[in-house]
Amino acid sequence: CTEAATREFDVKTQKRLLRAASYGMHFSYKDGDAVLGGPLAGSSAESNIRPTTEAATFVASARKIRVMNALRDSKVGLMLTSSQYDAITPTGIIARLIAMKRPALATSICAYLQLDESVQAFARASRAAAFVNSESSKSRTDHETAEAAIRILNEVPSDMGGAEGGTVPPAHNRGAYASVALAADRAGRSGVA
Repeated sequence: CTEAATREFDVKTQKRLLRAASYGMHFSYKDGDAVLGGPLAGSSAESNIRPTTEAATFVASARKIRVMNALRDSKVGLMLTSSQYDAITPTGIIARLIAMKRPALATSICAYLQLDESVQAFARASRAAAFVNSESSKSRTDHETAEAAIRILNEVPSDMGGAEGGTVPPAHNRGAYASVALAADRAGRSGVA
């Protein structure tokens, strides 16, 4: 059912198939040595807790469906099948979103899929560069625009292990600062650079 849900384009049918897969997981084979869902009261099996392969597949499929549905939105317009998504890979999708001038969506998908830090830094740098070039930044002073761009570069989503408003170590953003400064200079905002 999870495989069928990833191949489906209709959201209602996807939900029905995922519900069926969730229901079916309760009857799948379970490893007798592993404790699924947590230890029983009074047992000391905490070190042996792990999800079944079916549960891991279900979670991966649900994430994939969520990303593909976000890409299929009429504002984005990137209609991909499951096979195309697998062939392009999530990193390739991020690169395509940035090329399509959708860096905010690319940044949020990077965080949701917990992609490599270098991919996330690239997405944040593209988002900050787009912010510097945007019309909304033109009404701000150069200092305010630079501070906002630095906040975008250094943000760590709460689901990535950092507290909301956390920061990325400066070593991870060396190239990102340079690309934002280059975008600011090309936009005629040398004070931001």
